[in-house]
Order: sequence, then C-alpha cells, then structure tokens
Amino acid sequence: TLGRDFHPCYEGRAPETRVRTGPYRLFDHPLYVGNLLCMAGVLVATFNAFSAALAALLAAFYLVAIRDENRMLAGRA
Repeated sequence: TLGRDFHPCYEGRAPETRVRTGPYRLFDHPLYVGNLLCMAGVLVATFNAFSAALAALLAAFYLVAIRDENRMLAGRA
C-alpha cells in the first residue's frame, strides 16, 4: 500500500506525500490503531490497575506521536 513511500522505521524518513489507499484511507496511523486495539483487548481480558495504567500511558504516548507526525506531514504538504 505504501509503495515508494515505504521505508524501514530506522531510516527516519518522512513520506513525500500522504498515502490515501489501503488501510491509510481509513486511518492515518494504522499501526497505532492496531496497537491500541491490542491493548484494549489486554485491558478487557485482565482488567486490573496495572493494565489500565499501561493502556492510559500507551494512549497518551500515541496521541502525542500522532499529533507530532501530523504537524510534520502538514509542513510538507
């Protein structure tokens, strides 16, 4: 789906354009959405204070990462 915009994470390269096909037409950050869904499953399965705290920390981290990535991409548009 990413075509020429696919780069391994360790390269730290930003895509030249926003991809709007495949899972990216529904979510700008499908990896984050998938990870949050997995964490929600763990939270439902184990529901305890540790899982809730971990889910909250993960969600906060992803919200900041998504905000920063969207700002960076908006500057390239």
